[in-house]
Order: sequence, then structure tokens, then C-alpha cells
Amino acid sequence: MNTRDLLGAACLSVVLAATLAVPAASAQTPVSRATLTAHAGIVLGTVRDGAERPIPAARLRLRNLDAGRILMTTRGDQEGNFRFTGVTAGAYLVELVDENGVVIGVGQTFRIAPAETVVTLIRLGARAPWYSGFFSNAAMAAVTSAAGLGVTAVGNGIQPASGRF
Repeated sequence: MNTRDLLGAACLSVVLAATLAVPAASAQTPVSRATLTAHAGIVLGTVRDGAERPIPAARLRLRNLDAGRILMTTRGDQEGNFRFTGVTAGAYLVELVDENGVVIGVGQTFRIAPAETVVTLIRLGARAPWYSGFFSNAAMAAVTSAAGLGVTAVGNGIQPASGRF
């Protein structure tokens, strides 16, 4: 045998030894679905608008905060209720998204342990009417004018309480 044949035979024996040392895939114990669901948690929640009305068929995402990834998505029912099942232990956040996947509301962050159920609420803030800016500016102008005149407060008896009057 020449050097090349000896080197080839040595490489073949190393590969065979490494292959025999690794257990076969069939020898590994598979994880059953029952094992996964026994340790998985459940996230229940409700989505409401600013007037406390349910948001029907809301699009929701469950974000794992440890990994920063979306773990699951679901849609709420007609009463604004939703459910995520099979949730592994970790820190999470539920996001309310529109049709384009843009986040329009979020719930509180929470941590879930194995086989635990967590209940959360997503509430959208009330939207200010289009004319609200007019009144806030008018109120600021009235306060500024009153301060310029020296009026700082009015007492209960409708008598001025500032020092100038």
C-alpha cells in the first residue's frame, strides 16, 4: 500500500468510529404532544375600545419578549375575547394589529409559567374630537389673560382671592 491508500483507510476508520459513536435517531426518545401541552400555558384576554365596547374579530399577536418574535396570531370573537393556547414559559406581550399588521394597541407585559393561565386586557384610548385643540388653545389664552391682569384664583363666595382686588 502506498501513502495515499493508507491515508484513505485511516480517514475511513475515523468516519466509521464517529458514526458508531453517535446514537441513531430512532434511539432518541420522541417528545409527545401530551408532554408539550401538559407544560404549556394559556393566555386569555379581551379587547375594548375607548368607550369600553368590545372590538369584534380583532387581529392579535402574541410576542415573546425574551426572543423578540411573534409566537402566535389569532382573531378575537364577536365579544372581543381571545385565546392563545400552547404557550411556553416566558415573558410576553399581546399586540392588537390592523389589516396591514401595524400595531394599534398593546396589553401589559406578563410572565407565564408552565401550565399557567394568564388573563390580560387590551384597551384602546379614547380619541380626542377634531375640535378639542380649539378649546385647549382658548383655555390657555384665558389663563394667560387672567394672569396678566393679576387674577390668580377665585374663592367660593365668588369674591376674588388674589391680592389686587
